[in-house]
Amino acid sequence: MTFPRISIVTPSYNQARYVGWTARSVLLQRYPELEYIVMDGGSNDGTMEVLAPYADRFAYLVSEKDKGQSDAIHKGFARCTGEIMAYLNSDDMLAPGTLHLVARYFADHPDVDVVYSHRVTVDGDNRVRWYWILPEHSNWYQMRWDLIPQETCFWRRRLFERCGNVDNTLRFAIDYDLFVRFMQAGAKFVRLDRFLGIFREHDAAKTSQWMETVGAAEINGIRKKYGVRLGPFAQYRSARFYYGALRRGGEFAHKRRRLPGCLPGVGYDYNLVWGGLLDEPGLPPLPRPERKCRASGGGGDGLGDPPGGGRAIACGLCGAGFQPAHLGGRRDACTTIGTAASLKALCGGHMRLPCDRRPGRVRFRETERSARRLFCQSLRNNAASNSPGHSLRLHFPADRSLQT
Repeated sequence: MTFPRISIVTPSYNQARYVGWTARSVLLQRYPELEYIVMDGGSNDGTMEVLAPYADRFAYLVSEKDKGQSDAIHKGFARCTGEIMAYLNSDDMLAPGTLHLVARYFADHPDVDVVYSHRVTVDGDNRVRWYWILPEHSNWYQMRWDLIPQETCFWRRRLFERCGNVDNTLRFAIDYDLFVRFMQAGAKFVRLDRFLGIFREHDAAKTSQWMETVGAAEINGIRKKYGVRLGPFAQYRSARFYYGALRRGGEFAHKRRRLPGCLPGVGYDYNLVWGGLLDEPGLPPLPRPERKCRASGGGGDGLGDPPGGGRAIACGLCGAGFQPAHLGGRRDACTTIGTAASLKALCGGHMRLPCDRRPGRVRFRETERSARRLFCQSLRNNAASNSPGHSLRLHFPADRSLQT
């Protein structure tokens, strides 16, 4: 199949501290058919200076006065041409590998109209604070309570054209209004068992400031507008749904479970999941346009030979093509992997995984088993592409290493 175009709109206003991470989390996906549109509302805090190094990667970038967030999103979507659409606020981020996974999922499930995932929340310094672990999608619940993590949500253009653009008069419940319309139009939603995006919680965030005032009023107005009735025991059901997601998230963190898009526990820097790439300068080369991706399970999505020539291999975990270090490429070239491991250099000549550090306790065996399993899977998928006789060393903290 060919890669479908994915359009992402980022509305921004005075978010210079976070917008660089947001933009890098999208551009580092290295998705070949990305249409990334940034609509800035005339920021005066240096936002445009932060975005300037990436100007040639945006499909459209503008900084001009607008009527607010919903107006910026509305204008951005009016410019979109992608088959898959989403919007990402300028303080949120995408998880590694999100765009490739979403494109594959929609290709493999033509009946699905909307996908979203669990939520991972970080603070202003990218430290992971808590998780939402959501149940399978329920129209009944999600139509009544605004609990779809917007930063993880992607939908098909055909649905958007049928239901119309976002309501540019809203200030808070922009996503809730759109999703209710999608559900009432008969769209099929699927909650994926992973993390596709990262929600940021900080003092200046609109969600923190407006939830009990503007947010509550708009949500109630949308329910009334579309005839959504809460019914008896509404407060109990709402609390059960919301606190159930938090309770499952607490158990998920306490038991140090893993899903693609996170590391075990809480308190770690989410930049580790990106292998440190969120804070590094520059971006990897753009993938060549009009490349084909092989069917899932074929060992890769065929981004093919990397820019600059030389042979490429396809990562056995995310399928993205990249040039490994022993062929002259960058050690961190594969940046689209969505695994629980640190992602900086898998298959690229060296791989570094984070230890599970606790006071007085470092679990190397589990890390080594995980590394061996993931690496062997990659070699099986790409045996024909690797140089004969090449020996690859997996480096671990405290100078422990594993030779394969």
